[in-house]
Amino acid sequence: QYDAGTTHGAAEGIKAFGRNGADDRTGPDNTNDGRATPALPSREEAHQQGRRILIAEDNDINQKVLLQQLMLIGRTADIANNGREALALWQKGGYGLLLSDLHMPEMDGYELATAIRAAEKTAAAGTTRLPIVAITANALKGEADHCRAVGMDDYLSKPVQLVTLKAMVERWLPVATHSAPIDTRTTSGLTA
Repeated sequence: QYDAGTTHGAAEGIKAFGRNGADDRTGPDNTNDGRATPALPSREEAHQQGRRILIAEDNDINQKVLLQQLMLIGRTADIANNGREALALWQKGGYGLLLSDLHMPEMDGYELATAIRAAEKTAAAGTTRLPIVAITANALKGEADHCRAVGMDDYLSKPVQLVTLKAMVERWLPVATHSAPIDTRTTSGLTA
């Protein structure tokens, strides 16, 4: 019922969700006991506050589920189909949280986290560190440790429950900041 629209961004197929985006919807949610869905901030408002969420996920169904869940908790998000697209979007700034699948084509979640952390080290002083939360179906022993070793801050197992996602977003999404674009002249080598 709430599909993500497509917006033209850094790469083909990047999807966006939020008020004033390609497919922005608010209103009553029949699955929420008749309570109104929280009003979504516009993409621009979320961007200016550094509170827009970036999702790196290659599976269409998982993308739709995450977008629906985030909408239900009143959050605005963009979707990148792989780590390379997510890195390009992140470099433009305005994101307060990255939710990343670990296993994606072109650039996986581990490589994405490593590239972002390396870019943050060379960025100008005052650049906000992006919280990164891994999302994966793998419940293998040591997976969470591996995620933290490459610079991720936390870990969620699929299927992600709404209450768990809400708690994770509340824990890691900054209250209100301005996220400046990253100087891609110093990070462009990380995308190869």
